[in-house]
Amino acid sequence: MLAVEVWSPGNNREERDTKIAGYAAARVPYLWVVELPDDEPARFRGYRLGESGYRQEVYVAAGEAVVAPGPVPISVNTADLR
Repeated sequence: MLAVEVWSPGNNREERDTKIAGYAAARVPYLWVVELPDDEPARFRGYRLGESGYRQEVYVAAGEAVVAPGPVPISVNTADLR
């Protein structure tokens, strides 16, 4: 139903793309990505699987809050992600 990835600065683009493609191939309906860049606020992206892959539905950073897409409505505040 839902996959959650936490990415550090050490995760490269190829690794990220491979994981996202794997979730799409497995038909995982929702994907949340938390990015933890060095010396910056955490970022959150919420995706929903469509006909041709994932489409981003939400993006928040710098202490913002949002209700994440998914099987259950959950409020995510990026200030709480570190």
